[in-house]
Amino acid sequence: MTAPLEPAAPGAALSRWGPLGSPYLLLIFTMMFWSANSVIARSVVETVPPMHLSFLRWLVALLILLPFAWRPFQRQWPQYRANWRLILVLALFSVTLFNSLLYIAVQFTIAINISLVTTAIPAFTVLIAWAALREPISRRIGLGMAAAFFGVLVIVAKGDISIITEFDFNRGDLITMAAVFCWSVYSVLLRRLPKGLDPVGFMFAITLIGTIMIVPLFVIELGMGRAMTITPSGIFGIVYLGLFASILAFLFFNNGVKRLGANRATQFNYLMPFFGVALAMIFLGEMPRWFHGVGITLVLLGVWYSATKQAADQKT
Repeated sequence: MTAPLEPAAPGAALSRWGPLGSPYLLLIFTMMFWSANSVIARSVVETVPPMHLSFLRWLVALLILLPFAWRPFQRQWPQYRANWRLILVLALFSVTLFNSLLYIAVQFTIAINISLVTTAIPAFTVLIAWAALREPISRRIGLGMAAAFFGVLVIVAKGDISIITEFDFNRGDLITMAAVFCWSVYSVLLRRLPKGLDPVGFMFAITLIGTIMIVPLFVIELGMGRAMTITPSGIFGIVYLGLFASILAFLFFNNGVKRLGANRATQFNYLMPFFGVALAMIFLGEMPRWFHGVGITLVLLGVWYSATKQAADQKT
């Protein structure tokens, strides 16, 4: 998952695909691609260790990006050099930490939990923006955030109050929350990038740096005796994540933002928990429980309640 910088030219040719180039259809595909992230990771957890999956996924994405991104990256090199500290931090929190933590989490928790907990990213982002940038939080946004956080708590506590009082949470759910924190930090810091930075060049930059920073973790994993067992499902998972969940999802989402606007395109994120649960049920045999339904309802209501206030503010 990589947030767009601005409505971007890459992917604009998709509008000439006829019905298949519909921005609505492309955005639906985007959410399906992203929703499959934890499902794919969970399905190959026995044969592909987490740092192997993270490193190889982004290496595939990097190789696909290289011929398309090198020129815009080279052309805007002075801007990257001037903002190298910010680029480094963005790569760390998005490419290196966010996905690596999710791939560690799938070793301990189910894909449904990961899909639903990550839906709370907008609420975490608002909180971090308040803490780091002192952006004001209205009463409406505060209530929406509280509902979203309570929804996450219901999910990770499995609806059992004793898990909360004894702090006996599943480690995978806690790691997922750490990943959500990392993506929220990335989202907030993204606002500090200079305007006009080419989105494909930027994605190449953070993918390159983030992949390099994964290498030490990959080497440590090898040193612990954990190596990938080559299987068709493992190869498919790596290629899928590198191509569909990274490159195509990025192009499709940016095309949707360009043609529909950021506010309308972002609303499609609400489809992710439903796709995530459906894919986990179909391919992993996981079944949602009552607390999943209660939790995700609270999260979506909280995020929606906050978002309607923000949209109203932008219009005034």
